[in-house]
Amino acid sequence: MKPASSDSPPASSKGKPRTGVTRYDPEFAVLVCERIATTPQSLVKICEAPDMPGIATTFRWLREHPDFQEIYTIAKETQAEVLFDLISVIFPPPSHAPKNRLI
Repeated sequence: MKPASSDSPPASSKGKPRTGVTRYDPEFAVLVCERIATTPQSLVKICEAPDMPGIATTFRWLREHPDFQEIYTIAKETQAEVLFDLISVIFPPPSHAPKNRLI
């Protein structure tokens, strides 16, 4: 196996090339939060994507950047709505409850 060149970004555990994004950039942080807000995927799964920062980087950003904490919180609240909508599609509420049901 050929060793990775020093110019290439480090590979993730699944062999995908990483972007090497570790330095906080507010514009990129917005893109990360948009991804979080618009998908039912877990943060771990999102951070496995080669165009996203790693999970450790994301948690470091949360600790060190109050602006990221704020938009991340909004993104997770929005993601909760996405998940609720998905659950509602998979398990729709009954259209009517039985009238003679004993509890």
